[in-house]
Amino acid sequence: MATHLKPPSQGLLDRKDPADAGFISGWAFDVCWKDLQPTPDKLVLDVIHEQLQKARMWGNKSLKIRLRCAQWTPPWVLDAAGRFKLLLKDSPTSPPQEVTVGKWWTRPYKDAYQHLLNLLAQQHHCDDEPLIRSVVASMCTALSYPETYLRHTGDSPENGQRLLDAGFSVPADLDAHIFQAMAHKRAFQHTRCSIAFNPYQAVQPDGTTRQDLCTTLEQLTHLRQLLGDQLIIENYSLRDQGTSHDPLSADYEALWHAMKNAGPPIGFQTAATKEKLGDPVTVMRLADSLGANHVELLVGYESMDGMDWAHWNTVFQHNPTGAWEEQQPSWV
Repeated sequence: MATHLKPPSQGLLDRKDPADAGFISGWAFDVCWKDLQPTPDKLVLDVIHEQLQKARMWGNKSLKIRLRCAQWTPPWVLDAAGRFKLLLKDSPTSPPQEVTVGKWWTRPYKDAYQHLLNLLAQQHHCDDEPLIRSVVASMCTALSYPETYLRHTGDSPENGQRLLDAGFSVPADLDAHIFQAMAHKRAFQHTRCSIAFNPYQAVQPDGTTRQDLCTTLEQLTHLRQLLGDQLIIENYSLRDQGTSHDPLSADYEALWHAMKNAGPPIGFQTAATKEKLGDPVTVMRLADSLGANHVELLVGYESMDGMDWAHWNTVFQHNPTGAWEEQQPSWV
């Protein structure tokens, strides 16, 4: 087992830069690829430095870097790999708008993503920074949030055909998922790789989409074998199943239990709103039962009455995190 990994984030996390980090263990923050790497050999690290400064000010909180690719791909990568347009909704009621994204399944895109990670890890000491615990793998993001098994055909039924017209195929996409994970393994020796798993939206030859949980579970198992404890298995849809009306609830329950069976480190993000979340105590108990090491909370958690967040922060800090803690590494 690896002994050189930094510990994963543990406890409760804010899903963005928090106003008050008093009773949480850390937070995730977004870094857009086109802002981070405007030219092939230059990184602009202002956002990362600002977040590190704030994390130290709050008592050395842990950080998760969430790379944003998709519509935030640099123009120089689009020129090399090719570009096409998908339809994205800003909200459930808004009309979809065209957004330009890159062909992440192509060799030039893969090479550019690997180069980005190499620069981030080696030239700018991200890998040796104790507070940066993980970097979210997002090369295969189609649109919006870095949940790489979603193809956003819910935003528009046209997106499936647009993907096919751009040269997309399910085999090439699944190969790209393996590549993005291995790219993190090749670049980082000490920093974890976080991947958000969902039931895979498999685009069919006619442009429709089929929900394919089996493929997701196969990839989850395979990636745990390839990366070992370096992989943090995550899901961003944790909610109270007793109040959920999501038709995919059964698939998500199966996914969550597969995550538990794969073993730690494990991370969750809750549903985004109080209405979708359901009872927060039920959700925290569910996360604990699934072996979560960290949980990113919904926006507005600070104002939820009756929640002892400090208690739950401690609960998740004490869940087993994998073989690294048995080896007693010297990062903290």
